[in-house]
Amino acid sequence: MADSNEPKRPRIGYLAGGDHMTGFVDEEKILGNPGSTDLYHLRDRALDQWLRIQIPRNYLRIEPKYNFANFDILLNLITDPDQNPTTLKLLEKVLKHYKGRQLNRADAVLRATRDQVALALAGIDGLIVPKVARFVGKERVALSAIEKVGCSFPAILRSTGTHSGRIVGVMESAAALLRQIQPSESYFLTQFVNTRGADGLYRKMRVFFIGDTQVIRHWLISDQWNVHAADRTRFMAGKPALVAEERGLVEGGIAALPEKTRATLQQMKARMRLDFFGADLSLQDDGSLVLFEANPTMNFFPLSSDPQFAYLEIARKRAADAFAHMLYPTGIPRAAI
Repeated sequence: MADSNEPKRPRIGYLAGGDHMTGFVDEEKILGNPGSTDLYHLRDRALDQWLRIQIPRNYLRIEPKYNFANFDILLNLITDPDQNPTTLKLLEKVLKHYKGRQLNRADAVLRATRDQVALALAGIDGLIVPKVARFVGKERVALSAIEKVGCSFPAILRSTGTHSGRIVGVMESAAALLRQIQPSESYFLTQFVNTRGADGLYRKMRVFFIGDTQVIRHWLISDQWNVHAADRTRFMAGKPALVAEERGLVEGGIAALPEKTRATLQQMKARMRLDFFGADLSLQDDGSLVLFEANPTMNFFPLSSDPQFAYLEIARKRAADAFAHMLYPTGIPRAAI
């Protein structure tokens, strides 16, 4: 007989799809899902109460429709407002009267573009937030947007909806920028902040905010300013001091950070108004942070298979635990323990 005190196992629908899709795809087919997070891979696979809900951009014009009332929780994995604006606005409409829990509501995700995040997080004590301008690639529009937000040069130019360190380049001046932009493209221009350390190296800390918990995913070190996951193999591997430095940050976790830093992260969480998201940051010697980016599309996987980086499993376990507590705030069902 089931324990009457055991938490109920909720029926969870995770929202997939986006502006790249029209019509439904067979449930068993693996989706290439641009503009989405991979955090759902943290779920406990022993649970059988999950169902993928596909939301293409033409959802309102196709049949059958989902009965969202059948789900206790809707986990929104359509997380990039630049790649999926049509689908996210559609979700706002179709879920307007949904009574269950929504994690990363569409309206909150729509506010998570680079320029809106920069405005939302500006002014937090202990956080340096570079200016971000958004514009289409027309000279007058670009210059007006840059002047409006007060973005100075040098600055990093990237196309909207791009991630994983993909940039057009670092623009040293407005003239250089105007030579690069195309009228048919949309761009972000982010003021460049030099975070090079005294040893000549650059460091990037990735923090995941999952429910009420924060998890340090990694601490990458590079000889190049555009620090990316590939630098772990290219630059860190075989350098025991650098590997030990990252291991110390991952093992120590959020609790080992200075109190000032922890307070700054808490303020970031409050202002983002998202249930889960990631942030790439530079931790300064005085405990302050420099924001590189913060968004709900940031990926957690893959982990390195290199044995010298096995400590990253600590981050995965902490994130999986935080994910479970976000889904089951009143208690994790026995089947999920």
